Amino acid sequence: MLSRIFLPWFTARWSRNTLVLAALLVSAVTIGLVPLALEPLGALWLAAVLMAVGGSFLGLGQPLTMTLIAQAVPADWRGAALGLRLVGNRLGQVVLPVVAGVVAAPLGPAGGVWFACAVLGLSGLERILGRHTGPNTPGPDTPGANGS
Repeated sequence: MLSRIFLPWFTARWSRNTLVLAALLVSAVTIGLVPLALEPLGALWLAAVLMAVGGSFLGLGQPLTMTLIAQAVPADWRGAALGLRLVGNRLGQVVLPVVAGVVAAPLGPAGGVWFACAVLGLSGLERILGRHTGPNTPGPDTPGANGS
């Protein structure tokens, strides 16, 4: 939630697409390092810092993706597009933990964390390869496009 306080400042400096990419990659790396900070190093303080950084970047994703979807579709499709995003989100909340559990079985609890981080990292890689990282300009009927 704290990261959302700074969201207007971030979006004034970087495009939403760039921020989504940063949210995916930074959270994947920092959260992926948490099990290593805990188990071999025993550095609880380092794990807490990594989780705070990763969680802050994860917190940027939800409002940014809602805005990007609202900008990407015509005004009369926004409700359906945001509803489809929500369905995908809920489906992921059911499917990903099951798959993470299968991965975690042979690797231990860290395997589930690393699986989630791999999904985040692959999503970031897809954005890079799909060239979804460029500037975004609000359309004329996008909220905030007219300075409001």
